[in-house]
Amino acid sequence: MVRGWGELSRSERAYVLRHAVAQLLLWSAFFYLFAALLPQIGAAFGETPIVMSAALTGGLLAWALAAPFCGRLIDRGHGRALLAGGALCGAAALVLIAVAPSYPVFVAGMLVLGPAMAATLYDPCFALVVRRFPNRARAPIAAVTLVAGLASLVTFPLVAVLGETLDWRGIVLVFATGAVLAALALPGEVEGGVARERTAGPPLAAGLRARTILIGASFAALILSHSMLLFHLPGALASRPAFGASAHLILALIGPAQIAGRLALGAMPGVSSALLCRVVFVFMLVPPLLLLAAPQFPALALVAVLLQGAGFGIHTVLRPETAELHLGSRAIGGALGVIAMIGLLMMALGPALGALAQARFGFSGLLWLALAVNAVGLGLLFRLDPPGAVFTMARRS
Repeated sequence: MVRGWGELSRSERAYVLRHAVAQLLLWSAFFYLFAALLPQIGAAFGETPIVMSAALTGGLLAWALAAPFCGRLIDRGHGRALLAGGALCGAAALVLIAVAPSYPVFVAGMLVLGPAMAATLYDPCFALVVRRFPNRARAPIAAVTLVAGLASLVTFPLVAVLGETLDWRGIVLVFATGAVLAALALPGEVEGGVARERTAGPPLAAGLRARTILIGASFAALILSHSMLLFHLPGALASRPAFGASAHLILALIGPAQIAGRLALGAMPGVSSALLCRVVFVFMLVPPLLLLAAPQFPALALVAVLLQGAGFGIHTVLRPETAELHLGSRAIGGALGVIAMIGLLMMALGPALGALAQARFGFSGLLWLALAVNAVGLGLLFRLDPPGAVFTMARRS
């Protein structure tokens, strides 16, 4: 499956696979579902895309703000209860959304869903895996991401199939059931095998704090661009006769493309992460350009989605490697927390900013904005590493 997987025992593999299945269900129910259903829900409430995206932004902000608190609960040994409780809380939020009689109740459901995402999606899972496999968590984490990366492949086609017989409220209830199943799928924790709680390291020096923010801002640019496209591309494609009902199927390929990107990265262990970052950041300029040309050449939309997914999948792996390269291992946990927080805040901004750009300048205006944001990220990366330094590191590797 992944390098190092064969070294795990049967019980350890079962532990990892149960987490992987839970993450697949939770990412589908809590995140990708609203990328697929946002136009339908907005039409039902009679609200504009900007207003609907504001509700999503509120939920994502709640996710970002709750993340540090959830991390502290895991450090205190409440990890499994946190994930299971978060999954059930998220299921309850989906039920509230499904029965919402008006937009304000929908907003309330999204605000409840935000902390549930903070308690369940990726980071809490990774923390538990690291505690379960101290100093050997790379293969288990990789396995979780490979399975969970299929979430978009599950969500978009399933929404399309369910939409033949159910309205959007019924579809949300189906995914709420999936969140409950995720809570049941979670494995138990063997505290005797976990890493001991560590005291916080010394605070970062001023220079390292500046680098931390620079790394966070550069990668957050890609997250912001990805968030804008993820939540507005389905509606834009569905409104075009060339795509119609196949829009959801096209968007479903983002997840498999992410997995393909991560597998490709694993095949290049000797390449400098600094050089790979430059390549990926340049690579991410291509999808918006292809989408700009898609009205004349519809097949380019499929290529753009595949490239967007692959580049974003690689980006998520390169982010911690880049932090370690430039910040070292001292206080790396706190630094990664800051970087993740910046990324989540930009993810929260994406739906509303994309809706605003689309309302003012059309979907092509949103694409130009996404292109500009990616270019800013590339510029920040150049501030982090002058070109000569990148190739020096590449030669050393």
